[in-house]
Amino acid sequence: MGSGATIEAAATAANFSMLDRVANAVGIQIESMAIEQTEDFRGELGINQYVSAANTLGNL
Repeated sequence: MGSGATIEAAATAANFSMLDRVANAVGIQIESMAIEQTEDFRGELGINQYVSAANTLGNL
């Protein structure tokens, strides 16, 4: 697909990462449905222990 497609893909991935970081920084919490659906693998991956989890996951 060429270098242009690679650049577009990288920019798209970077934008999603940036949006997540901004939402976390301002304290936007994840919807309760998403918290319930991700409970199993968040525990396995240690995501609940991230310092920033207090902002996005609320009081688990």
